[in-house]
Amino acid sequence: MREGKIGIGVIGCGAVARGFHLPAVRRHPSVALLALADVDETALDRAAREFGAERATFDYRDWIKDPAIEAVIIATPPEVTPQIAIDCLQAGKHVLCEKPIAISHEMGRRVVEAAEASGRKFQVGFIFRFNAGVRMLKRWITEGAIGSPMVIRLGAFNEPWMATDPDHNRRVIEVLRTSTPLVVGGAHLADMALYFASSPPIRVSGVSARTRGELPEDNHWIGVIEFADGSIGKLEMGWLHPIAEADEHRGPYPQVKYPEIEIFGSRGIAWHDLRTGRTQLVRSEGVIQKRLPPYELNFDAQLEAFLTAIREGRPPSPDARDGYRSLSLTLALHEAIRRRTSLEIVQEEEG
Repeated sequence: MREGKIGIGVIGCGAVARGFHLPAVRRHPSVALLALADVDETALDRAAREFGAERATFDYRDWIKDPAIEAVIIATPPEVTPQIAIDCLQAGKHVLCEKPIAISHEMGRRVVEAAEASGRKFQVGFIFRFNAGVRMLKRWITEGAIGSPMVIRLGAFNEPWMATDPDHNRRVIEVLRTSTPLVVGGAHLADMALYFASSPPIRVSGVSARTRGELPEDNHWIGVIEFADGSIGKLEMGWLHPIAEADEHRGPYPQVKYPEIEIFGSRGIAWHDLRTGRTQLVRSEGVIQKRLPPYELNFDAQLEAFLTAIREGRPPSPDARDGYRSLSLTLALHEAIRRRTSLEIVQEEEG
């Protein structure tokens, strides 16, 4: 029964789609899953069996012009994401696009231009924006409870080296041939840093390391961001570190350790544990502790925000320009680390 529901297609049926996006779509009462697409037959068949889409094809272009499909979720490797996003927008579809929106300035700008020319809603999957703990930290910053300048420490350590899943390891290594953990996974961290910061970034630097000799690229990156108000951001992103065999099949997206979010300021220290939802603000006046929903629940809120933007004609948030700002920051960090230097950030004018 599809009457009154928004028809959705999903492009990319890997771990993030199957573990998070598709379950959120299935749970939402106002959504009908009409189509799936993936070039990987195994991933496509598995998603089709689990979630029961009406159509499942290798090529999204087989159904992208179907008027019954109003919106598309894109969860593909970042090197192919830009053209898929542009094709969907030009076909008149609203788009919820996984991060990063591209891996180069040129393609990132093309996605922004296509989104703004289309008149459709384009929301970027910066899932941490929909985390209750992250929003609480942002509220404490806005209210002045933490103070400024701040030291913002963010870290994520996923895509582990899985001894019992060599196919997973090979897939991650293939990503390293065209990009880095900083640009791909670090997109979330860069967006959070920009979300928390009260002023623009002005300078970046950092270091990287390769902890496994067989890798084609460094797998652990540490970036430092200096902001105009004197605040500092530290972004740390690591892939292909060992994980205990007992943990390799824990949930749809195994983690070496859960992301770190800590903020130090002149008036307080705040942190959020994404695994448990525990959130804390420590000040001389006392300690505020909250237990908020954990990480896995965010995808429902993200999908609801996307659907609300469509139904009510609201601007989506985060939007294509937010995606481009995050991309620009990670690319600047990447260049600085490659050159082992610090680089000034030139703010691009927004037209």
